Amino acid sequence: MSTLLDDIWEGWAWADVKPAKIVDINSFGNIIFFDDHQQYWRIMPEELSITRIAYDENGYHSLQQDANFQVDWQMGNLVALANEKFGALGPNRCFCLKVPAVLGGSYDKDNIGVIAISELIRSSGDLAHQIKYLPDGDELKLTISD
Repeated sequence: MSTLLDDIWEGWAWADVKPAKIVDINSFGNIIFFDDHQQYWRIMPEELSITRIAYDENGYHSLQQDANFQVDWQMGNLVALANEKFGALGPNRCFCLKVPAVLGGSYDKDNIGVIAISELIRSSGDLAHQIKYLPDGDELKLTISD
């Protein structure tokens, strides 16, 4: 049975970041973790992105005090819409954008779904890798298969 750290590695290994410990997970499956160098990272599945957010624990604690970061992290308005549509989440589940924002998906009720966190992390990493080198505005055809 895989762990969420395994899922991060499976989906996002191409980014050359080795996750060591999960720090936090929000209702939309955004994950903050630190790597084997104690640097802090955030995966944003709705943006198909992985970003270093702090170089060390002090940097991360400073970021936690930033009001703009907290608003972005908590995703309050979107979580309220999702709760209204689906109610409480079950274990190991999160809300998601059915079509990621970076691919033109909207941040509204019609584009919100529920998914297993592990599935969201693996699939968003895989999709991010596939579109990594596409220029902004380029057309793509998304085909989903089992």
